[in-house]
Amino acid sequence: MPTIFIATPSGLRDIQKHVSPDEDVHEAIQSAIKQLPPNATEKGYLSTRGGQSLQDVSTAAGDIYLRWNMRLCGGKGGFGSMLRAQGGRMARKKNRKKTETENDSFRTLDGRRMKSIRQAKELGEYLSTADEVKKKEAEEKKQKLLNILQKEKTSGSSRKSKFENTRLLDEHEDAVQKMRKDAELAALACEVDTPLSSSAGSSGSNVKAKGGDFFGMDFSESESESGSDTGSV
Repeated sequence: MPTIFIATPSGLRDIQKHVSPDEDVHEAIQSAIKQLPPNATEKGYLSTRGGQSLQDVSTAAGDIYLRWNMRLCGGKGGFGSMLRAQGGRMARKKNRKKTETENDSFRTLDGRRMKSIRQAKELGEYLSTADEVKKKEAEEKKQKLLNILQKEKTSGSSRKSKFENTRLLDEHEDAVQKMRKDAELAALACEVDTPLSSSAGSSGSNVKAKGGDFFGMDFSESESESGSDTGSV
């Protein structure tokens, strides 16, 4: 007696049904499919394992092996190509970064590391464009301020503007830059004058030699005069 084997997806139980000699094969298959849950029968279809048509199925060759497949919900399409393109871009970026930094541990004939040379080159490129970036930011601030003033004029607001030009903004930016440069120079000077112990010792000896000279006033003479006065009394 031949048997119908229907392989189902994971989560469902495989189906086996014996076919009697007087029973039609297709009717036996339909009755076997009814053992599946209603949701599975509505969203699935039957196929042979070898890709043959169900019309050619017969019990003459013995047992019948079938497969129940579930239909998948379709998407908008194109996701696979987008994913492959993104993966290719990531791979190229990774390889490019790897080629740029793979020689960082090497040294030149002068003994300098390739990493230091690369960083110096990147720093030079940044400094060459830093002035342009700062100038662009200042222009954007100036344009934003002009837009605010123009909006107040066109709206007829009674609030008075504090100024009518952008000279104050330029002076403010110059003052900020000057203050930053002065702070950097002061910090650099402090780093240069690190040997404070020697300077402190010399300053102490100078003070002692001067005999108590404080803010340009010599207290040694006054002390001697006071001592002579007390001795005379």
